[in-house]
Amino acid sequence: MRMKSWLSRHKLGVLLMVVLLLELLYFLLTASWFPWNAT
Repeated sequence: MRMKSWLSRHKLGVLLMVVLLLELLYFLLTASWFPWNAT
């Protein structure tokens, strides 16, 4: 499995995935006042 060639081929998709993950993390951190996240 050649990771570099795969990354260069799917650079846009990977970038989009990373951005979505960061958005989700940011949402979880800022919405920590939710009951289900107050462990």
